[in-house]
This record gives sequence, C-alpha cells and structure tokens, in this order.
Amino acid sequence: MLREEKGGLVRTCPGEGKRPRDREQHHDKQEHGQQSERGRSPEELVAELVKQGCTITTALVGPGIKSPRSPDAQRKKEEREELAKTGWRQISFMAPDNPAAREFLMNAAKEINSKRVLKALRGALDNPTVVQVGWKVLKLKGKAGARVRRALGL
Repeated sequence: MLREEKGGLVRTCPGEGKRPRDREQHHDKQEHGQQSERGRSPEELVAELVKQGCTITTALVGPGIKSPRSPDAQRKKEEREELAKTGWRQISFMAPDNPAAREFLMNAAKEINSKRVLKALRGALDNPTVVQVGWKVLKLKGKAGARVRRALGL
C-alpha cells in the first residue's frame, strides 16, 4: 500500500511494491506464519505488523455497523430528541451579516409557532406591497384613517 507524503508516494507495508516472485514468497511466509500464530491475540498481531513497517489507519465503517459515539455527539443526539418531543427541529441556514436581519430571523423563528404569525410572514414574503399598504393605512390620521381601519376590521 502507498501513502502520499511531501516527497511522493511512500510504501506503508513491506509486502507491497515487490516483484511478483518476491510477493509469492512473502505470501507463502505469511501463510506459514498464520498457522503458527493462531494462539496470538489480535493486538499482538497488529503490533507485529507495525514492527514490520505497516501503518495503522482509520477505516471506513459500512452501514449497519455501530461505532461508539463521542460524548459531544451523544449530548447533541439527546438534545435533538428532546426538541423533537416538543415539536421543534434545529435547522441551519445562511443569513446576512447584518445584526438587524439576524435578530429579525431569530425572533421570527421563535414566533412562527403561532399560525397567525406564520400566515402574516408568508403574506409579507409573497407580497411585500401589502405590508407597505398596511403601514400606510396604520399611519392615516383623523376620520379617513378611522374609516379605512374600520372597513378593514383593524
């Protein structure tokens, strides 16, 4: 096996990279060695391979095989399960680098549980001119403003 380093590819296991005849002889030695090493523990066998020049690496684990979780991953899993019980789910998204916009999005996320607020925010996003008209109606003063607000049920 080869691994990449600054100077190029480096052989990581002594059996690799030899001529075919040498590999066959090495393979025969391995088979003979395996027969005599049946009583050794896996840790001892790994230590022997490391002494021979092999490198220990992390491996990909296939689906369906569980690996132990780190304490942080376990804590985060429990937090997600607690949020799911209360009807919430964490999402991540990009927001403008603008404190007012980020504050608005955080407040909207907190208040969105209300169907009334959700409907209002969807309406504002779908048709921003309605919001502008609404602000103008609210700013109307006197009898005209009162009549318009009464007609709209505000």
